[in-house]
Amino acid sequence: MKLTTENLNKLVELYLNDIEDYGAEDEKILAESILKPISTLLKENHNNELIPYLNEALNLTSNDIDKEIIKEFIEYIETI
Repeated sequence: MKLTTENLNKLVELYLNDIEDYGAEDEKILAESILKPISTLLKENHNNELIPYLNEALNLTSNDIDKEIIKEFIEYIETI
């Protein structure tokens, strides 16, 4: 599934649901706190292809935990 502005929220929710099902509650809260603001900014971009912007967010963040969440989300999207 291609990551576009139209399906971004759906993919974020699917990812968070998977974390909730297979991970710890604090993992979901942390991922949600990182991905929700990023998804809002990405939707404002009005671009059809958002992976480059996720990669840019990955490169710009200095927090290792944030980087890991963004990286795992990108990998999740690419496997769907």
